[in-house]
Amino acid sequence: MGVNKKYPAIGRKGGNGLKRIYLVKLLTLVLMLGIVFTSVPGARAEYTPELDTNIKILTPTAGLKLIAGSSYDITWEATGLINSVNIMYSYDGGSSWVSQDVLSGNPGTYTWTVPSSATNQGMIKIEVNRTQFQGSPPMPVSKYYYNDSAAFTIVHLIKPILIKPAAPADLTVTAITSDTVSLAWQDQSANESGFFIHRKLESEAGYTSIGNVGTGITSYHDTGLSPGTKYHYVVTAYNSVGSSAFSNDVMAATLGIIPLPKPLAPTLLTAVAVSDEGIEISWQNNSINEDGFYIYRKKEGEIAFSNIYDSGSPGWSGYGDTGLEPGTKYYYYVSAYNGMGSADSNILGAVTTGTPAVTNPPSSSQTTTVLRFYIDKTEYYINDIASAMDTAPIIKDSRTLLPIRYVATPLGASLDWDPAERKVSISNNTTLIELWIGQNTARVNGVKKLIDANNPEVIPIILPPGRTMLPLRFISENLGCQVDWNNALREAKVTYSK
Repeated sequence: MGVNKKYPAIGRKGGNGLKRIYLVKLLTLVLMLGIVFTSVPGARAEYTPELDTNIKILTPTAGLKLIAGSSYDITWEATGLINSVNIMYSYDGGSSWVSQDVLSGNPGTYTWTVPSSATNQGMIKIEVNRTQFQGSPPMPVSKYYYNDSAAFTIVHLIKPILIKPAAPADLTVTAITSDTVSLAWQDQSANESGFFIHRKLESEAGYTSIGNVGTGITSYHDTGLSPGTKYHYVVTAYNSVGSSAFSNDVMAATLGIIPLPKPLAPTLLTAVAVSDEGIEISWQNNSINEDGFYIYRKKEGEIAFSNIYDSGSPGWSGYGDTGLEPGTKYYYYVSAYNGMGSADSNILGAVTTGTPAVTNPPSSSQTTTVLRFYIDKTEYYINDIASAMDTAPIIKDSRTLLPIRYVATPLGASLDWDPAERKVSISNNTTLIELWIGQNTARVNGVKKLIDANNPEVIPIILPPGRTMLPLRFISENLGCQVDWNNALREAKVTYSK
């Protein structure tokens, strides 16, 4: 074999020389790899940040106003294999940037202390370090991406120097009633938290706070006062420092209550015996302010009158007194009343039961009684003898209504009125009929019945000034009578046979 001319130091045999060549190449490769992996651990680094609009800066938002020196949470969204996030701030609209902090990983939020310098061009940059794999075979490469926020403002919080508010002015009384005074005033300050209202009686030396209203409210209504009384008022403004001086003082005198006069006395009191057990009383009502009427009665031989009935409502001009003793003299008077007192009618002379002047009950010899009533007429007939009613029959809901005593008394039936239940009871020897004002059902001997099966609108009513009007047909037929209607004469004929 010849001599190796390229490497003359290597002998002919060349074994050791070759080994030295391989060793040199191996050491060179190891050195090169060491340089790469010791300068950027784990990956090759490239620092040329690229804009990435997929990095979303959630806060701060455009136009936000932040207070210098306060704490504020910067938030963002970013994806990928992120190694770190650099929070950067610019005070000049992005011309220069200052790192605020570098965060490991991608926490998505950072509590930032807002810088102390004011600006209207503040911006935040989120710069992420993201690992990507490139080349073949793939090698890790560390790259930087960023996105900027919109501009926001940083301002200094000016803490005002607090002082007491100025006193309100021009306090006036705007309205007065017997128990209320209304006040109004002028607000003279811009730093009040509200107003206190103070009051005193004219005889008192000092004011007492009676209420307050909020800032900017310049009126107050003082209620629950005593009628005919003088009060004095002042108003003060207040805040956390204290209260202002008093406003001007105003005096307000509540109105006195004009007492309601007691009613006028009833006049023209009359009474008529309508049966051996009943007397009809009527009078002229001269008042418009009565609350009701008391009916007083005494029997001949008695010294004192007794209050036998309270109407409980105004407008009455008559009363039917029943359940009396036959052939007995009774005396009556009527009193109109209200909260201020009462006024009495004259005392009516003796009226004797058993000698009726208005109606003629059938005698024992009569076997048939015929009653004739005419719509809108007060004249009616008992067995063709004319008599007078105080209230004419009417047509309501196609049915005849009238004061039922003009039916019951001639037929020998008795009447009773229960003011608590507003119930009328009509009874004879065999039948008890009970009706209630405003109700379309009645009871006959305890059995509930519809007053008119064909017309549920038919009900007992009370006509002013207090006359009870009941359905003629229902009551008459349940007392055993026959009822006939003559449309031409507008006549209701009731026939009762014993």
